[in-house]
Amino acid sequence: MRDREKIAALIPAAGYSSRMGDFKPLIKLNGITVIENSIAGFIKAGIHNVRVITGHRSDEITPVLDRIGIRYIINKGFDSGMFSSIVAGLKEIVNDTDGFFLLPGDMPLVKPRTIEIILEEFKKSSAAVLYPAFRGERGHPPLIAGKCFEKILSADLSSNLRSVLSEFENESADVDVIDRSILMDIDTPEELDKAKGYIKRGDIPTLDECAALFTKYKADERVIRHGEMVSLVSCSIAGILNVSGHMSLDVELVKTAALLHDIARDRPRHAAEGAAILKTSGFPRVGEIISTHMNIDYDEKKSGVDEAAIVYLADKLVEEDKLITLHERFAGSAERYSGNTEAMHNIIKRRETAMLIKQQIEKTAGIQDLESFLKSAEYAHGILIPV
Repeated sequence: MRDREKIAALIPAAGYSSRMGDFKPLIKLNGITVIENSIAGFIKAGIHNVRVITGHRSDEITPVLDRIGIRYIINKGFDSGMFSSIVAGLKEIVNDTDGFFLLPGDMPLVKPRTIEIILEEFKKSSAAVLYPAFRGERGHPPLIAGKCFEKILSADLSSNLRSVLSEFENESADVDVIDRSILMDIDTPEELDKAKGYIKRGDIPTLDECAALFTKYKADERVIRHGEMVSLVSCSIAGILNVSGHMSLDVELVKTAALLHDIARDRPRHAAEGAAILKTSGFPRVGEIISTHMNIDYDEKKSGVDEAAIVYLADKLVEEDKLITLHERFAGSAERYSGNTEAMHNIIKRRETAMLIKQQIEKTAGIQDLESFLKSAEYAHGILIPV
């Protein structure tokens, strides 16, 4: 088993940033510089031997690195290209490192959980290189094992890392991750704007990350269609409440948790299983909502209508991919489980909870009947419920 403690991270940040029109490492993103964001993912994942390779405008980057206690290597030959920075960095760590992550300094959004997943695989793998892959496409940061070091260090500086590592392709492997940021660099102002939008989501997966989760956990079309409809209903309810001016709900969180709430529907205790999937994938807030979509503790005197309550109610208002009433939902359940005392107790409790949440929404939004409002295909917060 390979030693996690002997893994380093190299972050080349020596280039000219010519396509950006500004110096990328020092652009502010999420309140700190791009280079600090790039470093932060490794530190949060437990990788503390992080080295930044500087070159162009090194005297401006190094004070930032000194302030946060990160070691750096100045590549005086940075004009030769990124490979020269990789070689300069590797020379500094080669004697006490079993492997290193490589992350270009303009890829600041990689999730700590992605790094942890690659590390977990590295400990039990003998691969020369482990590449993170999102929906079949390789990205950064690869984890490069010691068996590649000699080839990298002996290669001509006019070469590139991809061509060197191609010699180890038969000994390499892909690690699937739910993280589209492994493909996102920041070369242009347009890409910077996209990065700002992505980072604003925090731990809420994008739609393509949701699609990757459905694929990974083999969700069938019925589960996906049901999730899509629950998501529509949830977004409409959240929109109604936000438009009323009384609440400020996170519609993206509602939308995503509702979409994914049944991702583990074919498993026992599927709410808990689904929550665990999202939490271990790096999306704990979504997982927390999923954990309560079957049963939620709700007291109308103490609990406001939050994102979890909305998803709970919306799930009860959708059967398969059709909008129904609470009466229809629970009458059908009562008929199916009429001879099961425990099941009937749970059905009654869920119905009462759903009614309390519904009534609180109606009171807050000033709506006489939420179900009729939704079925009338009213337009709310950009969402139109089909009838």
